[in-house]
Amino acid sequence: MIRRSRITAGLLAFLVVLALPMVVGVAAAKSTDNNAGTIKVHDDMSADPDEKNQPHVSCDFWIEGFNMQDSSGALRFQAWPPTGNKTVVTPTGDGLNWTADSGNKHGNYHFLNGPYELPAGHYKVTAINEGGEKTKSKVFWVDDCVTPPTPPTEIPFFPSAASMALGVVGALGAVGVVLLRRR
Repeated sequence: MIRRSRITAGLLAFLVVLALPMVVGVAAAKSTDNNAGTIKVHDDMSADPDEKNQPHVSCDFWIEGFNMQDSSGALRFQAWPPTGNKTVVTPTGDGLNWTADSGNKHGNYHFLNGPYELPAGHYKVTAINEGGEKTKSKVFWVDDCVTPPTPPTEIPFFPSAASMALGVVGALGAVGVVLLRRR
């Protein structure tokens, strides 16, 4: 019995020694990217609440960055599966470089870019800092651009009874005037 518990304790110690470098490595990897920022995609220049994300946007949309580590960087758009193949695409509209418009008490920055336009499909936008190593991404859908139809102008096919009566009276009056002039 004592031999079995020594073997179990030894095996457990061996596993801890093997797992320790992996746990320390994961913690170190997480601590090197201290970019606590986030980016959001939304339909309008302002969203309610401020950090609202809209994963389905219309033809024109905005990209907003909150608590970004750096004061400037660039945006990269990719056509994303299932409708794209991860190729980089360039939207029309605002430029791809972003510059923070304000900082907060923690030294983090905010930016707002847009509007942008892309064809209907699935996309990924990535905010990259100037050094190219700190990134934040968001995947979203662009819906079809639908222009609301203009309502048709109503043209009456048959005149109303009142307009027919006025028309008859007018026609009789015109005939009467012509006849009176001939005399």
